[in-house]
Amino acid sequence: MTRVLTLPGDGERIVWPEQGHVFCLKVSPESDASFSLTEATIPPGKGAGLHIHEQSEECWYVLEGEYRFTVGDEEFTAAAGATVVVPRGVPHGLVAGDSGGRHLTIFAPAGCETAFREIGAAQQRGDISPDFWQQLGARTHTQFSARSAEQATTVDDE
Repeated sequence: MTRVLTLPGDGERIVWPEQGHVFCLKVSPESDASFSLTEATIPPGKGAGLHIHEQSEECWYVLEGEYRFTVGDEEFTAAAGATVVVPRGVPHGLVAGDSGGRHLTIFAPAGCETAFREIGAAQQRGDISPDFWQQLGARTHTQFSARSAEQATTVDDE
């Protein structure tokens, strides 16, 4: 590990222009891929549709706002101060509440966070397609549902 301190404002900034998500990758290469830490700001009603990480656990710590989570067969709301842990292989997704939200995401081991970067770049190019999702899933060991692909552009409250 080469760096032990990441200051406020430091980190790689990643934007999803179609959805308004803003991510700041705080730790990944510095951890020798043992984990990644990303801070995310999500607009109201936006989020991530159901998907499955095959090789990583995912953990969220809610800093502001609240989110509606689906983890396996459970649906629940998590507000500021809550921690949500998803073991690898479990379907999950989230939608930010009426005021949006800000949270930390940890992947262990690291690797899945690269999807944030790739989705942002593809949205900027206007290159989101079924093939994109299939290739991204193969690279990040993630299974995306058809609904999760739709939600990378828009999320509604069905």
